[in-house]
Amino acid sequence: MTISIDEFVLDKEYVDGDLLGEGDLDSALVDATDGSVEQYINNKIRLNLTQLAKDIMPSAYTFNDDGEKSLTNTIFDKQTEELTYEGGDIDIDPNTTDLDFALVNATDASVTFSPEHIGKYKITCQFNHLLKGHVDAGGEIVAEVNFRISDGTTASPAAKVLWNEKSVNASDIRTKVTPITLTLLVDVDSIDTDVTVYLFKRNYVLTELTDNDVCASATNGQLYFLVEKV
Repeated sequence: MTISIDEFVLDKEYVDGDLLGEGDLDSALVDATDGSVEQYINNKIRLNLTQLAKDIMPSAYTFNDDGEKSLTNTIFDKQTEELTYEGGDIDIDPNTTDLDFALVNATDASVTFSPEHIGKYKITCQFNHLLKGHVDAGGEIVAEVNFRISDGTTASPAAKVLWNEKSVNASDIRTKVTPITLTLLVDVDSIDTDVTVYLFKRNYVLTELTDNDVCASATNGQLYFLVEKV
């Protein structure tokens, strides 16, 4: 489909040598029918610019008559935020189970962004989950740990880590590393308030564990958040 706007054709009702009258000027400038400057500006330029703004912008938009861009991130320069933390693996307790989801670390395992538009934002969180354990007299190491991300209102689907492995003695230390990726879609309805998304964990089953960590180090892998306007 061709994209076009009709050319302006002036409704000229005067000829060379005639004395211009008010009716002639009204027809050319302010007449409500096709062919006047006013009709073309109001019904073509104004309405088509309004239509374009509504198609592009997810919320109200103000034309401020200065010819300068009003937004930092245009539709081609999508707003994104990244956070990488590698200040040290975060211990989420190898011995205590949780009745519900709990914060991993409110400061280091979260991302905060300032939305420039209302609408949907996708937040992705990636990290490695590290489990270690052994059984002094031999036996099973068992673990079930869940993770999710949430802004306090909406939560991502949970990622579940399951582990069941035999250890024959105290020196038979077993290790399990699981890459985790979590994705959350947040519907932002205001640009006046920052949004923070946190990483949560829930320890369901912990048997014969010595380590239960969210990796956030150069050695074991970084904790990473990515925010994208979609």
